[in-house]
Amino acid sequence: MPGIVRDHQRYIADMDDDDEADENESDAQSSATSGSRGSKRQRMSEDPRSLRPSPVRNGESRSNGATRADEQHQPGSIVRVKMSNFVTYKSAEYHLGPSLNMVIGPNGTGKSTLVCAICLGLGFSPTALGRAKELGEFVKHGSSQAETEIELAVGTQHRGKNPIIRRTIIKEGNKSKWHLNGTATTHKAIMALVRSFSIQIDNLCQFLPQDRVVEFAALTPVQLLDHTQDAAAADYMKEWHETLKKLRVDQKTQQAEHSEKTDHLGNLQKRQEDDRPVVETMRDREKIQGRIQALEKFRPCINYRVACADHKTAKDNREQAQRNLKQLQRMVEPDLASEREKADYTKQVDKQVQTRRRNVDRAESALDALSKKHEEAEARVNALVGEQKAEKAGAKTRKQEIDKLTRQIKEKQLQQESESFEFNAAEYNQRIRDKDSAIQELKPQIEDKRSIYQEAAAEIGARTTRIKGLETQLEGLKTKAGKQDNKLKKISYDSFKAWSWIKKNKNLFENDVYGPPIVTCSVKDPQFADAIETILGKSDMVTFTTTSRKDFKMLQDNLMGTLSLHDITIKSTSQPLDHWKPLVDDQTKNALGLQHWAVDLLEGPEAVLSMLCDGRQLHRTGITTRQLNDQQLDRLNNSPIQQFVTAKQIHNTVRRREYGPGAVSQSVRQLKRATAWTDQPIDSDLERSIQRQISECQDETDQLTEKANAAKAERQKLGEQEKELQDERKEIEDEKTERQRAWSKIQALPTQIAAHEAKKALLEKAISETKQKVHDLGIRCQQAVLEKSDIAIRYAKGIENAAAENFLLYEAELWHIEAQSDLLVLKERNADTNQQLNNLREQVTQLEQTAQRTLRDAKRFRDEATRVTSQGTDEEQEVFHEFEKATMEDLAAEIESQNNRLAVLPGHEPGKLQEYKKRAKTIEKLEADVGRLDNALRSTGENIQELREKWEPELDALIGKISEAFSCNFQKIGCAGEVEVYKDEDFDQWSIRIKVKFRENEPLSILDSQRQSGGERAVSTVFYLMALQSLARSPFRVVDEINQGMDPRNERIVHERMVDIACEENTSQYFLVTPKLLNGLKFHRRMKVHCIMSGEHVPGEQEEWKGGTGALVERARAMVGAAA
Repeated sequence: MPGIVRDHQRYIADMDDDDEADENESDAQSSATSGSRGSKRQRMSEDPRSLRPSPVRNGESRSNGATRADEQHQPGSIVRVKMSNFVTYKSAEYHLGPSLNMVIGPNGTGKSTLVCAICLGLGFSPTALGRAKELGEFVKHGSSQAETEIELAVGTQHRGKNPIIRRTIIKEGNKSKWHLNGTATTHKAIMALVRSFSIQIDNLCQFLPQDRVVEFAALTPVQLLDHTQDAAAADYMKEWHETLKKLRVDQKTQQAEHSEKTDHLGNLQKRQEDDRPVVETMRDREKIQGRIQALEKFRPCINYRVACADHKTAKDNREQAQRNLKQLQRMVEPDLASEREKADYTKQVDKQVQTRRRNVDRAESALDALSKKHEEAEARVNALVGEQKAEKAGAKTRKQEIDKLTRQIKEKQLQQESESFEFNAAEYNQRIRDKDSAIQELKPQIEDKRSIYQEAAAEIGARTTRIKGLETQLEGLKTKAGKQDNKLKKISYDSFKAWSWIKKNKNLFENDVYGPPIVTCSVKDPQFADAIETILGKSDMVTFTTTSRKDFKMLQDNLMGTLSLHDITIKSTSQPLDHWKPLVDDQTKNALGLQHWAVDLLEGPEAVLSMLCDGRQLHRTGITTRQLNDQQLDRLNNSPIQQFVTAKQIHNTVRRREYGPGAVSQSVRQLKRATAWTDQPIDSDLERSIQRQISECQDETDQLTEKANAAKAERQKLGEQEKELQDERKEIEDEKTERQRAWSKIQALPTQIAAHEAKKALLEKAISETKQKVHDLGIRCQQAVLEKSDIAIRYAKGIENAAAENFLLYEAELWHIEAQSDLLVLKERNADTNQQLNNLREQVTQLEQTAQRTLRDAKRFRDEATRVTSQGTDEEQEVFHEFEKATMEDLAAEIESQNNRLAVLPGHEPGKLQEYKKRAKTIEKLEADVGRLDNALRSTGENIQELREKWEPELDALIGKISEAFSCNFQKIGCAGEVEVYKDEDFDQWSIRIKVKFRENEPLSILDSQRQSGGERAVSTVFYLMALQSLARSPFRVVDEINQGMDPRNERIVHERMVDIACEENTSQYFLVTPKLLNGLKFHRRMKVHCIMSGEHVPGEQEEWKGGTGALVERARAMVGAAA
C-alpha cells in the first residue's frame, strides 16, 4: 500500500527490540513533540537511516518522503488522508507533501481510490468522479460503512489547528454522517468550509479523475473557457461573463422585436394613407349620422315637456276631487256618527259574550277533569279488587303445583333406585371405525372401475365420431363435391385443411370467402377441360378468393399463423366480372377462327372468375377445337390476342414494344390431360381403405363396449357392498345414540330431583308471601273507594257552577243580538251616503295614481334629458339648442330629412372607418413601442459596452498569462504553442483557442483530433493544465493517469515540465496519479512519491522494510551497481 510515511506526525525512532512495535504510534507522537521543541528538525538527507517506517498491514498506506520543516502547506491544501473500509482499502493513511505528490503503483492496486476519497471526503458528489453514482458502492465489500478523514492546511481565516473533516458513509440507504474537528456537523457547513478555500472538485481544470479524462478531452472550446475562468479567474469574472451572455440574448431579442415592429409600423402607415380618401367620405356620413343620432337623443327632452303638462293636469283634477270628498263628508257626519256609536256598543257587548263563553268553557273543563278522575279512581278500585282475586287464584294454583312436584319427586326417586346400566361409547366408536375402514377400502376399487368405464366410454365416443366421419367421407366420394374435395386433398393437403376450416368459420368474415376453383368452379363442356387446366396451372386451381382487405388479412392470419399452413395461395379481388373485356369483339374473334373465350367456358362464383381473369387473362384467351392452318395462325399471331388454344396446342405471343415492332417471341406447348375437371369413376382403392377403417373402428368399439359393461357391472357390485356397510354403520350409530340418550337421562335424574325440590320450596315461600299481599291489597282498596267518593261530591258542586255560568252567557248573547239589529238598521239607512263617499274616494285614488304615474314619467324623461344634455358633444348641444322648443312632429321631420341626405352619399363600407381608427391606435402604440425599444437597445448596448470594457481586458490578461506559460512549456521541448481567446459577437460563443506546432516546418495550428495525434493532444492538454498552475485559485489540483497513451519521449518531456512547475515556490499542491513511470525521470527535492503496494503479501517489519528508508536506498544502489 502507499509507501513510507515521512511526515512529522509519523516519525518513528529506531528500536532495538522488535517486540515493541505495537507502541510505535505513541513513540512517533513523542518523537514529533521533542523534535518540534528543538531549534531545527533533522532532515532526511542528513541521516536517512535514522528514520524507520511504522509497520503496515495489508490494505494500509505508507509514503516515501517527509515534509521538510521549511516546506509549508498552502491554506486549503491536503495534509493527510485516512480511509477505513473504503473501496479496496481496509485501512490506509496518506501524509501528503505541499508540492508535487506522485502516486504510483500497478493497475488495480487502489491509486484512484485516493482520488475518490478526496472527492467524497470533501463533500462532493460521486458524479464528479464519473464512476459509481451511489455512495454505498464506495463501501468495501463485506462492510456496512466506510470512513474518510481529510486534514486541510489551516488558512488565515481559520485560526488554530488544521480542520479535520470526517465523513462516514453508511451503505444501507446511501447515507452520510459528517464531523468537523471531532464535532458532528452538516454537509452544508462542510461545503461552506471547502468553498472558503476555493476548492473546485467539480472543475475538470482542477480535478481530473481517471474516469473523466476522456470527458476533459471532449470539452468544447466554449466549455474550456468556462472551466478556465472557474479555475483561474476571480468569481466576478464568471459573473460578468454570464451577465454579458444574458445581456446579449436580451439585445438580440430586442433587435428582432425592433425590426419586426418597425416593418409592421411602415406597412400600417402606408395602408393608412391609402385609405384616407375613403375615410373622409365616411366621416361625412358619420357627421350626418351623428346629427340623426343627436336628434334621436333629443326625444326625451320633448317627452319631458309633454309629461310635465300631463302631470299638471292630473294634479289639478286630483285636488278638485279631494275638495268634493271633504264637502260630502261634512254633510253626512251626524248620521255616520250614530252608526259608529252603535258599532262601538255592539263590539263591547261582543267582548262580554266572549268573556262569559270562556267562563262556561272553564266550568265545563273542570267538570270533564273531575269526571276523568272519578273514572280513574273507579278503575283503581276495580284493579285492586282484580289483583286481590288474582293473588288468591295464584295461591290456589301454587298449592296444586306443589302437590304435582311432590309426586314427580317420588317417581324420579323410585326410577333412580330401579334403573341402572353401563354405556361403553368407545366400543361403539370402534365398531363404527371398522365399518368406515371397510368402506374406504372399497372406494379405490369403485373409483378404479369408474375410471375404466369412463375411459372406455370416451374411446367409444371417439370411435363413433371417427366412424361417422369416415362414412361421410365415403358418401362424399359418390358426390361431385366430394370428388372435387378429394382431388383438392391430393393436389394440396394444406389447401384441403384450409377449405374445411373456412366452411366451419364463415361467421368470422364480413363478406363471402370463396374456395379454390377446383371445388367452386366447373367446365361447362368436358371437351374443353384439357385446355382450361393447361391455361390455369396448379397454383390457380387451389387459390382462395376474398373480396375485401379485412377478410384477406383475417384469412392470412388464421391459415398461415394460427393453423401454420404453408402451401396456401390467397388473392383478393375488388373488380366485378364485367370489368374484364376481351381485346376484340365476337365478330373479329370468329373471323380469326376462334370459337370461345376461356372465361365463357367456366361456371362458378363471379369473384373467382374475376380473380382468374385478373391473374390468367381468361377473358383474353381464345379457344377453338379445330386445327388451324398456317394462314389462320399467322393472322392470330399478328392480332392483339396474345394467347389462344387450338385442338391440341396452346400458343403464346410476347411483344416487346420498347425494342420495336419486330420484337416478337412465340411459344407453343402441347395440352396436358385434364385431371381435376373430369368425370372419373370412384377411387376403388380409397373406397376400400375407408371401409377397412370403418370395420376396424367398429371392432374396437365392440371390444371397448364389452370392457365398459364389465367395469360397470363390477362397480355396481362394489357399490352394493358399500351400501351394505353404510347401512350396518348407520344401525350401529342409531343403537349408540339410543343407549347414549337413555344413559344420559338416568344420569340427569339427581339434577332433576334437586331442581323439583328447589322449585317446590320457592312455591311454598310464595304461598306464605301471598297472604300478606292479599291483606295489603284490601287496605289499598278501601283507600281508593274513599278517594272515589270525594271526587263524586266535588263533581256535583261543579255542575251547579256550570249552570250559573251558562245563564249569564245566554243573557249576554241576547244583548248582542239586539245591538246587531240596531246597527243593521243604521247601515241600511246610510247605504246611499256611504256609496257616494266610496265613489269619491275611489275617484281621488285613481287621480292620485294618475298624478304619480305622470310624475314618474316626467322624472324619468327629465333624468334621460339631463343625461343626454350633460353627456352630449358640442355638435349634439348645438342640435339640442336648435330644437329646444320644437314639437315631436318637427323632430321627426328633421330626422327624415337627414336620412334622405344620407341616402344620396356613396355606399358605405362596413368596418372601414372602424378599421382606420383601430389602425391609427395600433400605429400610435407601435411608435411608442419602437421608441421604447430604441431606448432599451441603447441602454443594453451601453451596459454591454461598460461590462465588456471591464471583463475583456482582464480575460485577455488572464489568457495572456496562460498563453505565456503554455508557450514557455512548449519552448522547453523544442515546440511552439499559444493560447488565445476567440471573440464572437455572441458572448456565449467566446472560447479558448489552443494553437500548437510540434514540427519545425509547419505553422501553428488549432488543436483538434484531426490535425494532432493522440500523444500530441495529451501533451498539449497536460501543458495547458500546468499553465494554470501558477494562476489557479484552488489550493490543490489532481490529475489521474494523464500520461497514459503518451510515447516515452512525450512522457519524459511532460514529466520534466510538470516537476519544474509543480515544485516552484508558493505554488498550489499537485497530485499526479499514474500506474507506471519511465526510468531516469527528473526528481526534485520538493516532490513526494507515494508507492502503492497491494496484494496477497506486503513486507512486514522483520522483512524488506527492516532498516528503514536508508536501508532500502542502499539496497537499491547495490542492485544498480550489480547491474552495471
